[in-house]
Formats: sequence, structure tokens, C-alpha cells
Amino acid sequence: VKVGPESKPLALRVAVAIDRHEIDDASRDFRAVLARSLTVLGLGLLAALWVQVHVGLRPLAMLRAALQKVHTGARDRIEGEFPAEVGPLVEDLNALLARERRRIEQAREQAGDLAHGFKTPLSVLAAVSRDLKREKRPEAAREIDVQIDMMGRHVSAALARTRIAGAVTLGRMSTPVAPVVNRVVDALRRIAADRNLIWSVEIPVDVVFPGDESDLLEVVGNIADNAAKWARSKVAI
Repeated sequence: VKVGPESKPLALRVAVAIDRHEIDDASRDFRAVLARSLTVLGLGLLAALWVQVHVGLRPLAMLRAALQKVHTGARDRIEGEFPAEVGPLVEDLNALLARERRRIEQAREQAGDLAHGFKTPLSVLAAVSRDLKREKRPEAAREIDVQIDMMGRHVSAALARTRIAGAVTLGRMSTPVAPVVNRVVDALRRIAADRNLIWSVEIPVDVVFPGDESDLLEVVGNIADNAAKWARSKVAI
């Protein structure tokens, strides 16, 4: 340190000493406070993140659960209370489901119309085949029978693909199996009353068919009718 007049300053060297433990203690206390503060801040941020994920994204979880019900066939549209931010998405999805359902129904109706439209020509061809057999022309009749069988298979396959597409593309209301089977059995029991068949039906009440009742009725009806035709004394379902 220079003191005195500028023309003749006096240079002094000053040495200052303190106890270093005071600085070390203060630094250690500061680091401890900083670590506790950062720990509390980190825990607070994690808690805020958890709240954001579980509370802020809860509407999306509800939407996912509602869509799962549509896929399984428990519902035919998305239902539930959703916030205004998710509302437009729910409306668009419901509109899409409705359009898909109408498209499938139209495809099934068109396939049904196609099948009915083929019935008359196939019946005519079958009559022509019988006439050819009576005229002793079995080869021509056989060829017509082959073509009739092929066309019938194509129509059946088209109807089956339409039903399968409807079941896969869009979830449908589940159909309880037991009531449908009981209806079929009651009808067949009256039809085959002269044979005295014993019908045994054991179906749990919670068994459901993931599709339309008409499809289940057709399947059960065909199988049960075939069973009644070939059974000796008892049919067990």
C-alpha cells in the first residue's frame, strides 16, 4: 500500500491473518443448505410431473377405456364426461364410428341383395339341368351343376366375408348365447316331436357371442338342425 504524498510515497506491505475454520464452516453450511434446497426442489418437480401425467392426461386414459369398450362390443359409441379440450376429438370419433357402421350395414345389405338376385338364375339353371337329365344329356347337365355349385360357393363366400369384415372392423353389441340356443332348441323340438329326441342344453348365462344375434342364430340353427337330423336319441349342446 502506498501512502503519503505522490512525490514521495511510502510503500508499506500489510499482512492480514484470520482463522480459516470460519470460512470453511461458512462454506460447508452453504453447501448443506444448497443441497437441501435442491433436494426439496427436485422432489417438488417430480410431484408436479406426477400430477401433470396422472391428472392432466386422465381424459386421454378415459378416452382409451371408452374406445376399448367399443372394440370389445360393449358399446357402439364413445360415452363419458370429457373436458372441453377432448370434446371435439370424441365427437369426431363418434362420427367416424357412425359412418363406419352405416358403411358396413350398406355392404351387408348389398351382399344380401346380390345373394337374393342370384337365387332366381340359379333356380332356372337347376331346372335346365333337370331337363337335360331327362333328355338323356348327363354331360351337359353335369357341367351346369358344376357351374351352379361354383356360383353358389362364390355367393356364400361373399356373404361370409361381409359378415367377417363387419365383425372385425367395428365392435358390435355382444349377444347372450343361452337365449338364442334355447329358442332354436324349442323350435326344433316341435319340428322333430315325432322322434322323441332328448335335448340337453348346458350353457352358462355369462357366455356371449361377439356379434349380431342374426349371425349367431344362423350358426346355431344350422348346427342344431344337422344334429337333430343325425342324432339317434339325444342332442347335447
